[in-house]
Amino acid sequence: MKIRRKFTLAVLATLAAVTAVVGQSAFAHGGNTDPNAIHACVNRLGEVRILGFQGLSIDGPCPLLGGPWSAVHWGIVGPSGPSGASGPSGPKGTTGATGATGATGPSGPSGATGPSGASGPSGPQGASGPSGPSGPTGASGASGASGPSGPQGPSDLVPPVGSFTPTQLVQGAILTCATTPTDASGTSCMDPKLNGMDIRANTNEATRICDTVTGPGTFVGAFIGGPAAIPYFIWAGTTWQLSSVPDNRMLQVFCNIV
Repeated sequence: MKIRRKFTLAVLATLAAVTAVVGQSAFAHGGNTDPNAIHACVNRLGEVRILGFQGLSIDGPCPLLGGPWSAVHWGIVGPSGPSGASGPSGPKGTTGATGATGATGPSGPSGATGPSGASGPSGPQGASGPSGPSGPTGASGASGASGPSGPQGPSDLVPPVGSFTPTQLVQGAILTCATTPTDASGTSCMDPKLNGMDIRANTNEATRICDTVTGPGTFVGAFIGGPAAIPYFIWAGTTWQLSSVPDNRMLQVFCNIV
C-alpha cells in the first residue's frame, strides 16, 4: 500500500481544525501520550492526519475524524546511527609559550662526606711574636760544697781571743751569741747574729767566724736552723753583705781551741 504524506499548508490547516474540534480531550491517542513522538491517524486510503508533535499533544480517538482511522506514532528524532570512522590526525599545533617557573622544591638530603683532600703546601713562617712576661723567681738551689780556704786576710780590729764571748767583732760586724758553751775540746756560739740579723748557714760564713775568733783552720762544723729572716748576712769573700734570697739561718757554729 502506498502511503502519502502531506506536510503542506493543507495538513496544518487540518491540524488546526482537529484542534478546534477535539480540544483538551481526556482520551489518550491510542494510549501514547509521549510529547517527543508525532501522533497521527491514517485511513485505508493512506491519508494521514497529524494530531500532535514536538510537545503539542492533541488527544482524541481517531474515529472522531469520521471513517475507519487508525492511530500511528513515530519519533521526532530517529535512532542514532553507527559511529563514523575516525578522521585523520590534524596537523601538529605550534609550540605554546613557556610556562612560569615552578616553586623551588624542598632541599634534598645531605650527601655522604667525600674523602679528605691532599694537604696543601706549608705557608710562610709568621713573624716572631712579642716576648712573654718574665716568669716567677725559681726556688733557691741547694748550697754547693765548700771551696778551699783562701789565704789569711788582714787581721780584724782585735786579734783572736781563743773562744766565743757574748759580744765581739768579726770582720767589721758585731757578733752576738745567745750562749757560748766552751770546754777543752772547743767553743760554740749558739744562735749567732751579726748586727742583730741572721747569718746564712754555710761553710763560708762559719769558717770566717772561726778564723776570726779562734784562729785560721779551727772551723769544725755548723748547725742549720729554720728559714733566715730577710735580709740576712752572707760572707762575700772580703766583706759581709746583706741578701734577700730565701735560705736557712745558722743555729750554732763550733770551733776548735788552739
